[in-house]
Amino acid sequence: MAMGDETQAVSGLPFPAELIDYVLQPLSDNKKTLSLVSQVSTQFKDFAQRRLFRRIFLNVQSGGTDGEDRVAKYNSFLDATPHVHDYVQDIYILGNIGITIDIRVLRAIIDKHSFLKALTLRQVGLTQDGDVPSPMPLQRPHALQVTLFNCITLRVFAGMLLNSLPSPYNLDLMNFITFPEQGPSEFSKIIQAPRDFRIISGSNFRFMLDFDDTSAIEIFDLDAYTQAIGDIEVISTFMTTNLQRVHHLRLNVWHISEREFQFRDLSSACPSLQTLHIDFQGPASRNALRDMTSMAASQLRVVTQLIESANATRLTTLVFALLLLDNPPKDGPFGLDEQWFALGHAVDRIPNLSSLRLRLSRSFGRMETVKDARKAGGPIRGAVRDCLARIFSSRRDILQFE
Repeated sequence: MAMGDETQAVSGLPFPAELIDYVLQPLSDNKKTLSLVSQVSTQFKDFAQRRLFRRIFLNVQSGGTDGEDRVAKYNSFLDATPHVHDYVQDIYILGNIGITIDIRVLRAIIDKHSFLKALTLRQVGLTQDGDVPSPMPLQRPHALQVTLFNCITLRVFAGMLLNSLPSPYNLDLMNFITFPEQGPSEFSKIIQAPRDFRIISGSNFRFMLDFDDTSAIEIFDLDAYTQAIGDIEVISTFMTTNLQRVHHLRLNVWHISEREFQFRDLSSACPSLQTLHIDFQGPASRNALRDMTSMAASQLRVVTQLIESANATRLTTLVFALLLLDNPPKDGPFGLDEQWFALGHAVDRIPNLSSLRLRLSRSFGRMETVKDARKAGGPIRGAVRDCLARIFSSRRDILQFE
């Protein structure tokens, strides 16, 4: 190759993508700057648009048909700009009570975004005007994460949406409420099998009891906090009958006590359990400690019994999320050393445990400023870590604080 040809070839090379990312990444959250950057060159325009359209937030909180119009306008915008379809990874639609969206429009939007990773509907109802198309056989690089949060809708509409989604998808139902339109209707039977449910969470446990096909559930995220509103029997029944294929189980044990929570045997209810995540929240201040110590001790005993009842040979991961005291008693950061050491012994008996993760959250009680909180947080957090390191001393090599 002649020198002139070589120089011409080099000068004609585009900017390396890594260099553009490095230079412009600090600007990627500023929409105005990205709009200016997009005018520099074709490559810079591509960079800017990828970041501008990576996450779409549609606020449809206004009443009337305006909310639906905004979603429809976004769909029309996509029809006019097909080059941005593959840029969108996350769509978040925020509504309000009484706001509904046509399922067909949602389906049209989803079908256009083959690289979509997450779809979240918050406080949005569903409606349907015409036939909803069957799912397209799309080859997606990512399983779609669908989250329905505080959504109230007819079961038949929810079923239409879920049945129309391309597989595989992961489903997260948070405070999701459905109503049968004509008498009782089991939601699980509205959803056509086989579907790839990986996560189901929420507080409406009477709705969850409809999922009697355990083969449809791989991972179950259970928030047992709802037993505070009288669903403890429902929770226990559900855990006893619906978790046979569950690999990952999450429990929030803020209110659970030995007297109320009768479920004990994880090995029979969850024989395939590999990960147990427990959000344990103890008393938040010294004033509350006097009334809540006995409840917290009872909760710890429940947690210990759950671990002891699990299939120890399959269990590989334990995660605990702890709420610390703002004024720990003199006898230790928790004031419940006996119960914690019993939990430590239960953990010791898990032969194949490869990950033990502890998440420490902090309650600052009467402290009002961030500055005060930072001053008090350090030494107390350090003392708690030292205490936990002693409790789980035989697992120091896999113990992690998050």
